[in-house]
Amino acid sequence: TVYREQHLASRPDILSLYRTAAEAGHAGAQQNLGIHLMVVKRTSEEGERWVYKSAQQGHASGMCVWGKILVARGKSRDAVRWFQKAKAQGNLLAISCLMTLMDRQAGIGRNEMEMVLLTQEASRMGDADAKQKLVMWLDH
Repeated sequence: TVYREQHLASRPDILSLYRTAAEAGHAGAQQNLGIHLMVVKRTSEEGERWVYKSAQQGHASGMCVWGKILVARGKSRDAVRWFQKAKAQGNLLAISCLMTLMDRQAGIGRNEMEMVLLTQEASRMGDADAKQKLVMWLDH
């Protein structure tokens, strides 16, 4: 993420471009503007608002970023709903986030069968860590 911060900071025009597209309703630009504001400009409140707008529009990546924001706020149960919506669109990051929350039992409980199903789904999508986890489970 240090590279990303340096890259974004070196492109002052990018904020203007993201803002124009975000204000026009482009969900991907809303997410990117939000991340830019949070990471480079250190304006979390405005950045989070843009990420939330992206998530509300059904942008899977925006839903994942919003879910991570909620986890950071200690609202894992709310985050799960957003991760599940993104997962329904086939977003691998959402599956990974759900697996992590279950693994940590971050206020959502641990359901072994659901964990196996998520891991299988992530494996089918090419996630190397999920494949390794399945092999370890089969070995025991």
